[in-house]
Amino acid sequence: MDRDNQIERIKKILTEWNPLEDSTKKFPDLDNYDIEANDIYFNLEIDIDFPTKNHHLKKVKSMIQEVIEGAFMIEVNDKKCEAATIKINEILKEK
Repeated sequence: MDRDNQIERIKKILTEWNPLEDSTKKFPDLDNYDIEANDIYFNLEIDIDFPTKNHHLKKVKSMIQEVIEGAFMIEVNDKKCEAATIKINEILKEK
């Protein structure tokens, strides 16, 4: 799978999920979570060899939360990020 395609798909997932909700107006340079999608992708690319599927999901969720919380100074609820985690995990497995 092409890296750029995977990042575009991650951007789409983040945009559909929209963890900022109504606060997106405060970030005029958001660009559909482009920077955050790249950060998630590249940070997980570095540490791609996970021992179990469950561990991989935890790592993906942790990275999503770390990137979104760090970028926007918000708290990302585990439950709210669960669907995005599963979808992004599937994209990352498409090597």
